[in-house]
Amino acid sequence: MRTFRAYKPRSAEVYGEANPIFANQLIRRLNITSRDVFYDIGSGIGTIAMQVAAMTGARAKGVEIRAELVSVVCVVCALRLIFCG
Repeated sequence: MRTFRAYKPRSAEVYGEANPIFANQLIRRLNITSRDVFYDIGSGIGTIAMQVAAMTGARAKGVEIRAELVSVVCVVCALRLIFCG
């Protein structure tokens, strides 16, 4: 967990974290459905993208620049805990 929080608070690397409650509100307000593609820019380890996909059936894509966070998602994909494609 320390690696995930290795950035300095209020630095240029930090732009906020979305929580599951926010994602649920976003899904409802935007009426995201299985016909949509959801892009999460600055997706971290992909929790919001995974939540959107699980709740709506939409295709969800995460975009992240921090290699250590991307590597976590790659491990999850390799273990086939989620579909990555």
